[in-house]
Amino acid sequence: MAFTSRLLPAAGLLAVLACAPPAEVQHVDLILHSGVVLTLDEQDSRATALAVKDERIVAVGGNELLERFSASQTVDLGGRTLMPGFIDSHIHINGRPPHFIELSSATSVAEIRDLVSS
Repeated sequence: MAFTSRLLPAAGLLAVLACAPPAEVQHVDLILHSGVVLTLDEQDSRATALAVKDERIVAVGGNELLERFSASQTVDLGGRTLMPGFIDSHIHINGRPPHFIELSSATSVAEIRDLVSS
């Protein structure tokens, strides 16, 4: 009898949880998943997916983003690497301008970051 009396409250809790509404799925424009996402944060952390809405990254994480978000377009990266970029308005001139940074010898993202920020 004691075992049954402890089991009934747990069963009631499970019934309440089973009836709870699922977490709301947010709609985004694009989900990129199943890749290696370079975050370029201070910890040089990696993710496998990201979600984009209105041309802005709204979430970075694992493939669980496919459950948290629905998207107009979904891209399976197939293990490829996704790296942040930037829009650079510039012109090319002959010679070596004073703000020229030689990146051809760089062997890592960290090295490029150091060259650009110095």
